[in-house]
Amino acid sequence: MHFTVGSLVAIALAFIIIKFATRLAMKVLGVAILLLVGVYAMYHFGVGPFKQNPIAIEVLEEKYCSNSEEKIKCDCIVTPIKKDLMSRFTRAELEEMEDDRLSMGYAFKKSFDASKPQIMDCLKKQNAEGQLKEFTTDLIPIENEVVDALGKLKNKVQDKIETSVEDFKSKKEGIDGKY
Repeated sequence: MHFTVGSLVAIALAFIIIKFATRLAMKVLGVAILLLVGVYAMYHFGVGPFKQNPIAIEVLEEKYCSNSEEKIKCDCIVTPIKKDLMSRFTRAELEEMEDDRLSMGYAFKKSFDASKPQIMDCLKKQNAEGQLKEFTTDLIPIENEVVDALGKLKNKVQDKIETSVEDFKSKKEGIDGKY
């Protein structure tokens, strides 16, 4: 088999690139692992942005009930959720759950779902249905354009399906008339 100078150079370059790439990949992987460990440590010890549980009842009351501009959110959203949580759990259980963000998040969602009819009635009486979306956006402060785009796409698809169904109904009547 003949090896040309070009193929030898290509093999040598491949080894150099592989050696360099693996070193670079290991460095990038190491930095990523350090960042993840740092974020986990901040979360675990409640440092920085993870200082307090954002869905703890006390935090929500401080944010919405102590602010006169947020009175509707306090009266219509936070208060019913708090009442539901207080009716299901003791004070000690709630304090324990507030330390465990996952458990608190789960209990909060269950109470939110259970209180949703009451929340919607209160918001309708106040003519402030948009406050619920603001509350959920504040609760989970993620600006997610993908979710908005998916919502718009869903509406377009739904409209298209409804139009197709109406078109088919008129064609179906014509076909049925032939039988």
